Amino acid sequence: MKWSGFTISRFRNAAVPWFFVLNALRFASGVFLLPLLLSLLTTSDLGFYYVLLNIAALAPLMDMGLLVSLERSIAYATAGATGLRAHGLHPPTQAAHQPNHLLLWQLLATARAAYGTIAIIILLVLGVVGAFITSHRVAETSSPAVTWFALALTVISCAIEIYTSWWNAFLRGMNHMLQSLRILVGAYVVKLVLSCCFLLAGGGLLSVPAAGIVSSLLAQVFSRRACLRQLQIPAEASVSRGTITSILRTLWPNSWRAGLQLLSGYLGANASGLICLFAFGLAANAQYGLSVQISMMIQSMSMVWFTVKWPAVSQLQSRHDHAGLRHLLRPRVGLQIATFAVMALLAYVLGPRLLFWIGSEKVLIPDPWFVLLLLVGLLDTQAVFWTTLLSTQNQIPSMRAVIATNIASLLLAVLFINVTGLHLGGLVAAPLLAGLVFNYWYWPKAGARSLHTTWLRFTFGRPG
Repeated sequence: MKWSGFTISRFRNAAVPWFFVLNALRFASGVFLLPLLLSLLTTSDLGFYYVLLNIAALAPLMDMGLLVSLERSIAYATAGATGLRAHGLHPPTQAAHQPNHLLLWQLLATARAAYGTIAIIILLVLGVVGAFITSHRVAETSSPAVTWFALALTVISCAIEIYTSWWNAFLRGMNHMLQSLRILVGAYVVKLVLSCCFLLAGGGLLSVPAAGIVSSLLAQVFSRRACLRQLQIPAEASVSRGTITSILRTLWPNSWRAGLQLLSGYLGANASGLICLFAFGLAANAQYGLSVQISMMIQSMSMVWFTVKWPAVSQLQSRHDHAGLRHLLRPRVGLQIATFAVMALLAYVLGPRLLFWIGSEKVLIPDPWFVLLLLVGLLDTQAVFWTTLLSTQNQIPSMRAVIATNIASLLLAVLFINVTGLHLGGLVAAPLLAGLVFNYWYWPKAGARSLHTTWLRFTFGRPG
């Protein structure tokens, strides 16, 4: 059976459609889950729900960028790398290499050992941070006892998700993106359905973290099974502690740089929610958090075109195939921008109407600030694309600039809130002004140069 020259079978077996399905499910959480949250939670409880989201957003940062370095190293090993380097790539070679199964097995053992420790760290750190934040606002929620239990369940859910998710990341690193996405789609369906059921049953703030625990365990079972099917177990399957330590030392120089950059990104994107909470209270935090959530959903949907290709990009980088990189990436830039623009327009036009149709008293931030928030999201997706491309060369040149920009954004937000009448608009204007100083224009230029071309030629000319 064919549809516009494109077989249904090919559509089903391509990674991009599955990633769209995954992000559509995330969007569906806005269609099905968000209305339940809006109608079944009080305004203060909804505000605390966004506090829990901010706390949970810290969990992926606790590995200090290790997962990023692991995925990149797995891609290099899949492309035939004979070893790992702390910085940069091995010199180009004309030889065609098969996957280095011994190195892949050593990386798997390293991930298993590292993430057991990281899960314990997450329990301790998020427990302390969450208790501190909750103690300041728990009295405003409808049930303090349930609120504390929701915090505990959220922390446990984060630890389980991090400990189990590296199996799926291993699949992605080996460029088995289709299998990875199918598993994630299934797990997300389970999470969405259970979250809705728990909410309808009166679970309140407990519903989403409880569903997350179940879905994480299911994803781990299927991802582990798929990984072990793809790996050829070497003759000496036992990996010594010394080998694990050596690999971690090799990965660490780029891992901590990526980790610091991700942490600063959290502060720039998510800590603004905490600033909003302490400056304006839970009701304003619900308004701002809802607007940011919509913008993040649009960013995630539009970046599908690149996300599914990063393992392939890393393999091309390891072969120094710049022509292949240009051919692969150039058409996806236009697709990403077009996807973002269409979804942003729909969010601007339909968002307030949908909230009114749902019958909720919750609102988005005022229209001018919401448009500006969407513009910041578009510029952020472009900066993320180019800095991620540079990181596939096994280096993190953007670390200092990104950290400085995010710190400046937070300082500007505090300044705007305290000395201007911008109110929530100060939280939107701050990252835009900070990004325009450097990140929004420099990294497209540097990224295009890494592809042996210019930004203008890459964007508007021929990929060759």
